[in-house]
Amino acid sequence: MLKKISVAFLILIVPSLMALGNSRQASVARGPDYPELKLAVDLVRVINTAQMTYRDQSAGMFAAWNDLSRSKGFGNAIDNFAHGDPKLKDVKLDDPSDIMPGWRLRLTVAPDKKSYIVFLERTSDQKRYAFVSDEEGVIWQATAL
Repeated sequence: MLKKISVAFLILIVPSLMALGNSRQASVARGPDYPELKLAVDLVRVINTAQMTYRDQSAGMFAAWNDLSRSKGFGNAIDNFAHGDPKLKDVKLDDPSDIMPGWRLRLTVAPDKKSYIVFLERTSDQKRYAFVSDEEGVIWQATAL
């Protein structure tokens, strides 16, 4: 009887868990802009990862751009995510207003340093497209109305 319950559990639950795992991977629609948009999403992932590392090493506080981009955690995050896209190593860390060709980054940290928001906006054309994230780590796609 216990064996039947275990098999039923595996049949019902495992596919649900697999679907949940797949849905958690942020993705952008494949098309002519796919490589550029994927690079942008990966950069936001790098920032989120580096912020979590920074927070864990600094009494729960998040970092402003100058401190974050120079941190060891940021370098490690770039190295980890660059396996999927080597262009990540080409981002202009000293100039967030032109962090990648056609993209502007804004990182705002709350005065108490307990939260942040990152806004990566496409500036190369009239599409007005952006990726937004915060300390929760969810990456949102945004377009102008």
